[in-house]
Amino acid sequence: MVMSRSILVTIGQLAMYDQFKYWFVTKASMANDKMQTHIISSTFASITCTILTQPLDVLKTRIMNQSETCSGQTIKKQVMDLYRSSGLRGFYKGFVPAFIRVGPHTILVFVIYEQLRIQFGVNLC
Repeated sequence: MVMSRSILVTIGQLAMYDQFKYWFVTKASMANDKMQTHIISSTFASITCTILTQPLDVLKTRIMNQSETCSGQTIKKQVMDLYRSSGLRGFYKGFVPAFIRVGPHTILVFVIYEQLRIQFGVNLC
């Protein structure tokens, strides 16, 4: 579960930040190296990251909190039980707190990264 989540975090943050930044610069005519572009791109990347990782976080928490009598349940059984009891919305329980945790982290990381890149003259065409 942890490795799967790490993969989705990487896709949601790194890959999607670059994609959103590219889209905003080329399609929305935003300036490439402006703080506004970095903040908006990283905000969208953090939303994407939270959307991708929240179902795994919910399942991971359910598995960790299950009693000893149910400890042999498979991930498939956990998915089916959660879907039966809560539907698709059940996979996104705690979405807002997760976004409040991931959002500022992602925004700060990419804004600091971009500012350091600009400060040291690294041009990523």
